[in-house]
Amino acid sequence: MNTGPYGNFLRLVKLPGFDPLFSGHTDAYGPLAVSGDRAQQKVRFRVAGGGVVYFLFVVSRQTSEQTHGQCTGCWMVDGVAPVPADP
Repeated sequence: MNTGPYGNFLRLVKLPGFDPLFSGHTDAYGPLAVSGDRAQQKVRFRVAGGGVVYFLFVVSRQTSEQTHGQCTGCWMVDGVAPVPADP
Protein backbone atom coordinates (compact mmCIF):
# COMPACT_ATOMS: atom_id res chain seq x y z
CA MET A 1 0.00 0.00 0.00
CA ASN A 2 2.82 2.43 0.82
CA THR A 3 4.62 2.02 -2.49
CA GLY A 4 1.56 1.82 -4.72
CA PRO A 5 1.25 -0.91 -7.34
CA TYR A 6 3.34 -4.07 -7.05
CA GLY A 7 5.54 -2.92 -9.95
CA ASN A 8 6.63 0.11 -7.91
CA PHE A 9 7.63 -2.18 -5.04
CA LEU A 10 9.68 -4.35 -7.41
CA ARG A 11 11.51 -1.29 -8.77
CA LEU A 12 12.38 -0.24 -5.21
CA VAL A 13 13.79 -3.59 -4.11
CA LYS A 14 15.77 -3.92 -7.34
CA LEU A 15 17.86 -0.86 -6.47
CA PRO A 16 21.57 -1.68 -6.04
CA GLY A 17 21.50 -1.76 -2.22
CA PHE A 18 18.84 -4.46 -2.25
CA ASP A 19 20.65 -6.82 -4.66
CA PRO A 20 21.58 -9.30 -1.88
CA LEU A 21 17.87 -10.06 -1.41
CA PHE A 22 17.95 -11.69 -4.84
CA SER A 23 21.56 -12.79 -5.28
CA GLY A 24 22.61 -13.58 -1.71
CA HIS A 25 21.78 -16.52 0.51
CA THR A 26 20.06 -16.22 3.86
CA ASP A 27 22.70 -17.10 6.41
CA ALA A 28 21.22 -16.35 9.85
CA TYR A 29 18.15 -14.88 11.53
CA GLY A 30 18.25 -12.50 14.48
CA PRO A 31 15.70 -12.72 17.27
CA LEU A 32 12.09 -12.13 16.28
CA ALA A 33 10.79 -9.08 18.17
CA VAL A 34 6.98 -9.10 18.38
CA SER A 35 4.98 -6.25 19.87
CA GLY A 36 1.25 -6.69 19.46
CA ASP A 37 0.45 -6.83 15.77
CA ARG A 38 3.91 -5.72 14.63
CA ALA A 39 7.16 -7.65 14.42
CA GLN A 40 10.68 -7.18 13.14
CA GLN A 41 13.66 -9.37 12.51
CA LYS A 42 17.21 -8.80 11.30
CA VAL A 43 18.35 -11.28 8.63
CA ARG A 44 21.95 -11.86 7.55
CA PHE A 45 22.66 -12.62 3.90
CA ARG A 46 25.90 -14.09 2.59
CA VAL A 47 26.92 -12.55 -0.73
CA ALA A 48 29.45 -13.36 -3.45
CA GLY A 49 33.04 -13.20 -2.26
CA GLY A 50 32.14 -14.23 1.29
CA GLY A 51 30.78 -10.89 2.48
CA VAL A 52 27.67 -10.46 4.60
CA VAL A 53 24.93 -7.83 4.64
CA TYR A 54 22.00 -7.37 6.99
CA PHE A 55 18.39 -6.37 6.35
CA LEU A 56 15.67 -5.56 8.82
CA PHE A 57 12.25 -6.96 7.93
CA VAL A 58 9.22 -5.26 9.50
CA VAL A 59 5.83 -6.98 9.30
CA SER A 60 2.34 -6.42 10.68
CA ARG A 61 -0.69 -8.60 11.24
CA GLN A 62 -3.42 -7.44 8.90
CA THR A 63 -6.86 -6.34 10.02
CA SER A 64 -10.08 -6.76 8.07
CA GLU A 65 -10.09 -3.00 7.44
CA GLN A 66 -6.68 -3.20 5.73
CA THR A 67 -7.43 -6.20 3.55
CA HIS A 68 -11.21 -6.11 3.22
CA GLY A 69 -11.32 -9.56 4.85
CA GLN A 70 -9.07 -11.33 2.33
CA CYS A 71 -5.93 -11.64 4.46
CA THR A 72 -7.21 -10.84 7.93
CA GLY A 73 -4.73 -12.14 10.51
CA CYS A 74 -1.95 -12.68 7.95
CA TRP A 75 1.51 -11.24 8.56
CA MET A 76 2.59 -9.00 5.68
CA VAL A 77 5.78 -7.08 5.01
CA ASP A 78 5.62 -3.37 5.78
CA GLY A 79 9.27 -2.64 5.11
CA VAL A 80 12.72 -4.01 4.37
CA ALA A 81 15.81 -1.91 4.93
CA PRO A 82 19.57 -2.54 4.89
CA VAL A 83 21.02 -2.15 8.40
CA PRO A 84 24.52 -2.32 9.88
CA ALA A 85 25.84 -5.39 11.65
CA ASP A 86 25.63 -5.33 15.44
CA PRO A 87 28.76 -3.81 17.03
